Amino acid sequence: MNIETNINEKINKLAAELGFIQARPNIVQPATAYFDLLGDGLRRQLISAQNALGNGGTQSYVLRPEFTICIAQDYIHSLKNGQTKPARFCYSGPVFRLNGQHEYSEQVQTGIEIFAAKDSFQADIETIEYSLKALNNLGLKQVDMQMGDYGMFFALLKNLDISDTWRNKLKRLFLAHDKLENLLNQFSNIKLAPANAERAAFLKTMENLDGDAAQMLVENVLSISNIDLIGGRTAGEIAERFLAQAALAATPDLPDDVLQIIKQYLAISGHGKLAISQLEAFDQKYKVNLQPDIAALAKRFAAIDELKINGFSQDNITFRTLFGRGFEYYTGMVFEITEASKADAKPLIGGGRYDILAKQLGAKQPINAVGASLWNARIANLLQGDANV
Repeated sequence: MNIETNINEKINKLAAELGFIQARPNIVQPATAYFDLLGDGLRRQLISAQNALGNGGTQSYVLRPEFTICIAQDYIHSLKNGQTKPARFCYSGPVFRLNGQHEYSEQVQTGIEIFAAKDSFQADIETIEYSLKALNNLGLKQVDMQMGDYGMFFALLKNLDISDTWRNKLKRLFLAHDKLENLLNQFSNIKLAPANAERAAFLKTMENLDGDAAQMLVENVLSISNIDLIGGRTAGEIAERFLAQAALAATPDLPDDVLQIIKQYLAISGHGKLAISQLEAFDQKYKVNLQPDIAALAKRFAAIDELKINGFSQDNITFRTLFGRGFEYYTGMVFEITEASKADAKPLIGGGRYDILAKQLGAKQPINAVGASLWNARIANLLQGDANV
């Protein structure tokens, strides 16, 4: 038995023991959701194709680049009359992306997704428990975790004295950025200047239009320029983006004091209780009402301590306000686990909470959801030569 088969068997056995049901989404998927909901870096890695339709249009498809979106879509389609129901899925199979040299890459991912849990906090802890147990069962007992919280950043934006236009811009920038180490520089140089006179004039025109008129303008521009729609986006969706950009162009610059608050927040990083104390000091200094989110994080740390999995505790967790995973559908806790004491180690497993994804994919209402995914090949590389795998 080869090592990757052994990994799959052990992880699938764990998932079955924890009550997860196997999901088998199609490899070829409609492209729209992936273009809309993946971060900039992952969008550039999509392997896509277009199919001509009988009405003269085209439909875009991608080879499955990850599992969460397609499993969420299948779950939504299974709901009768839009009524939500708890569901726990596991999966294992190939995902397809372009690598840094734009070459085709295929890797196996294994993981879980939990939908409509009665207790979303407990579902978060179950997801972390699954992740730690999976690695522990494979013999990887010394691990570290990085954790962030998108919801805490969104709460900060909500409590700052800024316009909704800026709030949405900052949120989108945080979600879409694929290299968060450069995010502070982007925030520092976020003054709004039109790229050129033609674009400024176009945005000025859009600023005075309603949604229907903006869509008609976009359709006319695309038709005159003979430009195909990209990624399955409609003219209406493109018009919405232009309207948002027009509103932003007409908005005053972000106040310097607000920018400094955001920069101070994004500089917070520390293990367990140290991170909590840093967050509390920040909240007390700037009066941004993050106490509910800080208390939830402290509760999460305590629950992880209670798992008692091979001595892993909050002392092994580095909480970074800047931490993200390159997926635009996350709304709360996010995490990645690496081999212990290796600063440049690549993640072995990662996941997080995504409560708005179902609504974004067409569900009648938001559905709480959380999941995690293992990089099987990375784990296999670490375990090569270990006879006990």
